[in-house]
Amino acid sequence: MKTLQGIGLIMAPTFRSRAYVQALAHVGFAPELCLAIPADEELPVDRRPAPFPLHGADSPFQFEPDIPARAFAETHGWAVEFLPETNINDPKNIAALREHDLDVLIYSGLPKVLLKPDLLALRTRFLHVHGGYLPVYSGATGFYFGLLVEGKLGNTAFWMDQGIDTGAVLDRAWYPADLDPDIDRILDPVTRADLLVRVLRQCVTQGAFGTAENLTTSEHFYVIHPVLKHLALRFTDDGSALQKDGQHV
Repeated sequence: MKTLQGIGLIMAPTFRSRAYVQALAHVGFAPELCLAIPADEELPVDRRPAPFPLHGADSPFQFEPDIPARAFAETHGWAVEFLPETNINDPKNIAALREHDLDVLIYSGLPKVLLKPDLLALRTRFLHVHGGYLPVYSGATGFYFGLLVEGKLGNTAFWMDQGIDTGAVLDRAWYPADLDPDIDRILDPVTRADLLVRVLRQCVTQGAFGTAENLTTSEHFYVIHPVLKHLALRFTDDGSALQKDGQHV
């Protein structure tokens, strides 16, 4: 297992954090430190998804969505600490992060949270993988709007700033929509983990993160309407686009 020196992971009790720690372990990477946000675990999934072809891995990645991220990390001998408060922007958390003084923190915190100026003023940079292909599909459920229009799932790795998905972009990727019908708990977390692995592998191979590009975000997509979400999910059912007269609707 290769320890990513200077790189830590902020993890929440979410499916995304579960996918991140498992994917990193699958390719032989371990963060220097995992910082767990104190909150209730998300409900378990009562099935085992199909193996996923994780970027650069020698074998398919078998995501186990029922294993909490903290328990998985501790079982693998990773350094794990709890942050003092649930709110990532709390002064106690900022003091804790300042004390650790890591170069980079992979941010897999609670959803719909923006980093405040005091947190971003730290020397540490925050790496986030957004569910949505930036700059077009930003905001809380941008990936659902991208799925509705494009018929596939987009993700973007970028350095966080004070805006909503406006930081400098490191990498982007599209994924087939029919890999798993459970988007929120399996497909979105696993594909985000795949892009994270790709960015980290480049850093390990080249000795530094790639050049980031500032893109202009045009529109934000917040919480999607249930009817639109239902239509978007049709892509995961049969892999076909919703079209009318040859055009996406």
